[in-house]
Parts: sequence; C-alpha cells; structure tokens
Amino acid sequence: FVLGDGAKAYWDGYIDEVAVWTSTLTADNAAWLAKNSISGLGGNPLLDGLVAYFPLDSDGDSTVGEYKASTVTDVEFGTDGATDNTGTSATFNGASSIIQHDWNADLNPTDSFTLSVWARSEGGAGAWHSPVTSRNDLNPDSQGYIIYDNEPAGKWTFWSGNGTEDGNWQTMDGPDVTIGEWEHLTIVYDSEEQMKRLYVNAELAVEAESIVAENDTKPF
Repeated sequence: FVLGDGAKAYWDGYIDEVAVWTSTLTADNAAWLAKNSISGLGGNPLLDGLVAYFPLDSDGDSTVGEYKASTVTDVEFGTDGATDNTGTSATFNGASSIIQHDWNADLNPTDSFTLSVWARSEGGAGAWHSPVTSRNDLNPDSQGYIIYDNEPAGKWTFWSGNGTEDGNWQTMDGPDVTIGEWEHLTIVYDSEEQMKRLYVNAELAVEAESIVAENDTKPF
C-alpha cells in the first residue's frame, strides 16, 4: 500500500485524507465524502466497514486502524488541505517522495472494497503518476489496484489486476485531470456484481464489469 509511487514516476502534487473500506460505498456516500471530512464522521453509518483512515496531517500513519508507515521519504506535511474541513495535507515532490506501508490483508481486501482520496496533481515529468496504489505486477497475472492521473492522455484512470483470468491490467478511463486543483476520487469494487466504479468529485464518472484480484503479497 503506497502513496506517491506510480509504475514509472513519482507523484507530483498533494494528497489528503486516504481511506479504505471493506464494503461498497454508494453514490450518496461518495458525494458526502467530497464535501466533508472523514474525521467528522462521528456516528455516521460510513464508519461501518472503515478499516483505515490516513489524515496525512503530520505523518503517514492511520488514525483508524493501527497502520504505521514503514517508509516515509521526502514528504512534507502541513500544506493546506483539500478543503477547510480536512486539516492539512502531504506534499510529494515528483522525484523521490513516497509513503509506504508493509503488506497487510486489511488494506488488500479479498472481496468488495472502497478507497477514497483527495488528490491534487501538478502534472510532472513523464507518465504513470499514482497518488495511491497497492499492486503486485505479476504479468500476466497482476493483482491489486492503481489510480493514475495522466495515463492515457491526462485522465483519471482506475487500473486493476485480474489475477489468473485472461488478460493482465484492466483499465478504466475517467474524466480529464484538472492540473493544480484538488479533486476527490472514490474507487469501488463490488465483488458480487464483479463491477468496479470510479467517482470523481461526487459524480459517477465510469463503471465497468471487471474483477479485482487482491494483492496478496507486495507492499507496492
């Protein structure tokens, strides 16, 4: 489970409020997350299934779930957050910044899951920038998930490995990235429907039938 490291380049920009659920959030849930802070959930039903929440205010550790970053390299904390509600954020320099967590089953659900993140891309050199990924690149049997900001052609993209099924990475292209602006992303995988969805700024951007084979080994 890694923040800031793509397949071929580092994230250039900012990341705020990353969270993982072992449940499928709805469109209404995605809309709530795009306007509020997870820290203010209180008794909100969104707490059900929430296994990890990383505020990224002062470090790479979680405040829900006991996840302590194993690697934090060249990340600056304390930058203005995505909204007035989300506290501060983490800055990634596009060259070496990374937050990595050792492999953990709870961060790599075997069935349905949801992940949400605030991300602000500054573009940067090259391609394949990822604010969040948890993957095991076993071509042709890749596992896990990746959010990219600019592949192909500057679009938010939800990649998923389909394990031993035919093919390799299954890509799903969403809307254009708005460089220099905070955008809220929610990826959802429903294992019963075998359906994955990408919400951008509270709107369902794209959905497709696909499987997501869980990353069963790697931290990245």
